[in-house]
Amino acid sequence: MATISGAAAGGRSTLNALLFHGDFYKVGVAYAGCYDNRIDKISWNEQWLGWPVDASYAAASGVDHAAQLTGKLLMIVGEQDSNVDPASTMQVADALIRAGKDCELLAVPEASIASGARPGRSIMARGGSSGFSCGSLAVRLCRIGMG
Repeated sequence: MATISGAAAGGRSTLNALLFHGDFYKVGVAYAGCYDNRIDKISWNEQWLGWPVDASYAAASGVDHAAQLTGKLLMIVGEQDSNVDPASTMQVADALIRAGKDCELLAVPEASIASGARPGRSIMARGGSSGFSCGSLAVRLCRIGMG
């Protein structure tokens, strides 16, 4: 059983691995993912997908392809993320629910992908004063196949 985890663009890659390569990937932990480039920072996305926004954006969208989910998915999002809009995660969750797909969702209060929202509340941290670490959590969950 292959597992995958990642954050931000790696979160998108994690989701897309389960959507488009579910025959290989069975478990994914995606945190602070930018799952649809149409709502992420457009200047960054234009470098890779070009301008104007065209069909390539929809082709790479985790929201548009949520119904293809296979395997087990945990999405983790900080409610005060300043790098990746938390709405990206909620749009995927909504699309999965509408498609009748199961996933796990963990929203972390006062947390962000990076430090700054509240000291010790970075979901990317490898520990810290809060003892909360999505990075190490993702590794553990992938190792055990999320139950």
